[in-house]
Amino acid sequence: METVVKSYCLDCEWEISATDYTADERTAAMIDHAIDTGHDVDSITRAEGADSDGSEVVF
Repeated sequence: METVVKSYCLDCEWEISATDYTADERTAAMIDHAIDTGHDVDSITRAEGADSDGSEVVF
């Protein structure tokens, strides 16, 4: 299983951290940003049990 580290916009500097928001809040913010701007959004995930230094981050 993978854990979302952060979600971000592919077209501008917008991003939202998984440490500061719940999954539901992050999803709503991503949808709102995409609708408001027409931009594409994506998320960076980390494999469960990966080191916190990001060495196992999955793109």
